[in-house]
Amino acid sequence: MRFVGSLPSSVFRAKGLIEFADTEETMLFQYVCGRFELSVFPNPKVRDRFLTFIGSGNEPSIQDLLEAVPVAPAG
Repeated sequence: MRFVGSLPSSVFRAKGLIEFADTEETMLFQYVCGRFELSVFPNPKVRDRFLTFIGSGNEPSIQDLLEAVPVAPAG
């Protein structure tokens, strides 16, 4: 979760459903003011994966945020 440390101070909150390459469980990711929490998402029928960011101003750009999140190829 190194990318969490690279989020700029203009990002206040982030939330989403994510997966890691080494597990099949869906995780709920929650970030608030520099701290984050991961917990197992209890509904395996939900297939959507997403991250939502809330912050101030126009920085960072959506592209910058996406580049900060490491993504493993599906499959």
